[in-house]
Amino acid sequence: MSAATFGRYGLSNNGNAGAAHHVLSGSNQGAQFAMRLGKIAYYADFILAPMLIAFLMWRAPLSATATAAGAWLGWVAVGFVFWTLLEYVVHRFIYHHVPYFREIHDAHHAEPNALIGAPPVVGLALIMLVFYVPLSGLGYAAASGFAIGGLLGYLGYMVLHHAAHHWDLKPGTWLFMARRHHALHHHASEEGNYGIVTSLWDHACGTAVPRSRAPKGRVLQS
Repeated sequence: MSAATFGRYGLSNNGNAGAAHHVLSGSNQGAQFAMRLGKIAYYADFILAPMLIAFLMWRAPLSATATAAGAWLGWVAVGFVFWTLLEYVVHRFIYHHVPYFREIHDAHHAEPNALIGAPPVVGLALIMLVFYVPLSGLGYAAASGFAIGGLLGYLGYMVLHHAAHHWDLKPGTWLFMARRHHALHHHASEEGNYGIVTSLWDHACGTAVPRSRAPKGRVLQS
């Protein structure tokens, strides 16, 4: 098996232990250590995100009128689409180019299967700050709908990214194709395929990596 393998159970860099050690010993060692999570911390947001979504839905005035419910669902859809754009922008321009975040993200590229991520609740708090607070002046329905859309996007991101690195996926399935898209980011070009939830923005912005650029011997077929 090669040093950087799109293996049966996900993406791995079996030959990059030294690179990972070098990354984690850099100037941002403290921050990188904080991003290395135990299992409870890593999986916490998988539980907390649905709970927060349920709470926001419970408080939403969905029973007022069909028009109000439709408007609320519209805000959910807009929030979800905005999440996919935000995910793309953050991954492309911050994780790969802003020094502090780039060094932390390098740890993930060096050890793709390691439990590396934002500490519990931090991601959820940032989503509420970015999605809920700016729209709070428009009323609870708009703010909660937009925030729920963002939270659904965040939850989808977590599940898809985890699946790409840890699940045994059947070739030809949608999840497998999503993992293949992310595998090209890891093993063909780190300057492309930034989207996790969708490849829409990669295609729209010209950063989609063609399958023909996959390294020889890589298991990337659908």
